[in-house]
Amino acid sequence: MEKHQRNNAANSKIMTYLGQTYRYPTAGLGTLLYTSQLLSAEAMKYGVEHWRRHRGQCMGAVVWQLNDCWPVASWSSIDYFGRWKALHYYEKRFFAPVLLSCEEKGFLDDPNPNRECRDLNTDTVKSIRLNVSNETMHPQTVTVKWELRNNRSEVLRDGGEVEITVPAMDTVWLDTVELPEANMFTDHVHYACYQNGEMISESTVLFSVPKYYDYIDPQLSCRVEGDEIIVSAKAYAKSVEVLNENEDWVLEDNYFDLEAGEERRIRIVSGDANGIHMRSVYNIR
Repeated sequence: MEKHQRNNAANSKIMTYLGQTYRYPTAGLGTLLYTSQLLSAEAMKYGVEHWRRHRGQCMGAVVWQLNDCWPVASWSSIDYFGRWKALHYYEKRFFAPVLLSCEEKGFLDDPNPNRECRDLNTDTVKSIRLNVSNETMHPQTVTVKWELRNNRSEVLRDGGEVEITVPAMDTVWLDTVELPEANMFTDHVHYACYQNGEMISESTVLFSVPKYYDYIDPQLSCRVEGDEIIVSAKAYAKSVEVLNENEDWVLEDNYFDLEAGEERRIRIVSGDANGIHMRSVYNIR
């Protein structure tokens, strides 16, 4: 594995950043690979969404890198064999022509783990500020919804619906929402954007880092119907990975967030639905 890592300092860097963000994966190499892919994907998402929210100051983003010319450990989003990593699925979402993203306030504004834990929820400012980015040549009218939920996906606060029109090649901010009642360790915000009744952009956001969030077992399950996989969960599941036995297929979507009771239909683009196995951030341990 070290022979396939062309940067002799990279493995230690990956583990350093991983330890700052996730629990240490001790369940084998597969869990380590899954976690390192999420580390890359979430970092890119954080940056690109920020740049898109500030259109005018930043006029674009080019991700390095797309693919690999040999089998190596790298920051590519497609590997040598043409398989999509987590980053490539994330890119499909955060480069969507019309994107809903969130600028959150929470633990990262003062990431000092040595603060007294009992003070974190009361002393930390927790808020969200949603933004719709429109990279099309036409105005786009969308409906935005959000909810504060706990780790069982129970709705603690419903933000209602807001309809907004975003001019062509522009971005629109929604008002900041303070969420002092949110528990940093058990609560998250789910937000989604709809157009003509269809959900076109969604995600979730935490107020802490994933290693401090109290995920519970989502009991992921799936069934196959023709060329589609239907995935469901019994609790909030972050970055759900759906793989086949050979881990060689391409899906319409993967590494997505899922709320309890929700069914996600995913089309199989290529590959066989044999020996399907799944995991989420809950399984990083």
